[in-house]
This record gives sequence, C-alpha cells and structure tokens, in this order.
Amino acid sequence: MTFFLRIRRYTEFAMMLHWLVAGGIAFLYVHGFSMMQLAGEERLAQLNLHRSVGISVFVLVLVRIWWRTVQPPPHIAMPAVQAWIADLVHLLIYALLLVNGVAGAVGWFASGDPVVFFGVPLAVARVPSPHLNELCILVGLTTARLLVLMIALHVIGVVKHEWLDRDRIVQRMLPGPSILLPLDPRRIAQRMRERRQRQRERSAATKNRAPVNPG
Repeated sequence: MTFFLRIRRYTEFAMMLHWLVAGGIAFLYVHGFSMMQLAGEERLAQLNLHRSVGISVFVLVLVRIWWRTVQPPPHIAMPAVQAWIADLVHLLIYALLLVNGVAGAVGWFASGDPVVFFGVPLAVARVPSPHLNELCILVGLTTARLLVLMIALHVIGVVKHEWLDRDRIVQRMLPGPSILLPLDPRRIAQRMRERRQRQRERSAATKNRAPVNPG
C-alpha cells in the first residue's frame, strides 16, 4: 500500500502564462512609480513602454483565461469555504486585470499621445479627450490599488498551502515530474481500513464461490 498521493502539476503553458503575467505586473508597478519622477519627452518614452507592457499583460491574461477554461487547473483539496475564497480571489484578480487593461488601452488613445508599441509607431498624435482620459486614469489607479490587495490575499493563500498545509502548491507551478505528496495519518488509516474491507469482501466472495461436495 502506498503512503503517497501522486498529484499533477499545472501544464507548462499555464506555468509560462502565470509567470509572464506575474513578471509583467511586477514590472508595471515598479516602472510606474519610477516613471512618475520623469517629465517631458523622457516621460513620454517611458509611458509608451509602460503602456506597451500593460497591453501585453492584458493579452496574456485573456489567453490565460481561455486556457483555464479548456485546461482546468489541478484540483487542490481544501475545505469548501477556503475553496470559495480562493475562487473569488482568482476571479477578482482576473476582473481587475481586465478592467485595468481596457482602461489603459482606451486612455492611451484618449490621451492624444502617439501610439508607439515597443518602439513601433502605430498611430500619430491626435486631438485628446481630456475627460475620458481622466476617467481612464482614475479607473486604472483604482484597479491597480485593489489589485495589490487581491495579490496580497493570493500570496497569503500560497504561503498557507505551502508551509501550513504542505501540499506543494508552489511546486505545482514549476516544471518537473509528478509530485508525490505524503498522506497524513488520517488518510493512511482510512486507506488501511478500506484495504481491510476489500480483503474481507474478496474472502467472502471466494467462500461463496467454493464448490459444494454432493452427499
């Protein structure tokens, strides 16, 4: 009888999307704060870089949502309330990323600035829409702040699973073979009871099939 549970990792494509999105988000926060100290042409160049990365993250999030629907993530056993909270946090993270991405894209055009995607000019400067641009900035800043809270909750959940539950949740998002997760004593005792029950059932079935000698 095995005392380990074999669990599967996320797919390599899901891992790639996860870490690309996570890295992109980290870059946007760090770059966004540093960009606020700039002015003039230098700020516009960095703003175009910021917008380019933001649009890229937005597209990656769309792809990740699609992939999650066609390739559901590995099941992680947890109480129903915790599962509900985890699903809600994931949903809010995706929703905030999508709203932030839409606000960034619309605000890019509403600002009147030329659209330069990673150094490639796509559209020239145009008449700005100040009110729409201000609305997009407000939505972008609000969703970015809420996203910090959701990411913090997500990280807290990861820490709980990794160091308290010890269910190797971080390893599931890293490349490698299947993970052997040690069973807790209760699961081992349950499996032993189930094994003994199956042995008794097989023994009883064998006795019932035994031939009867005629008198």
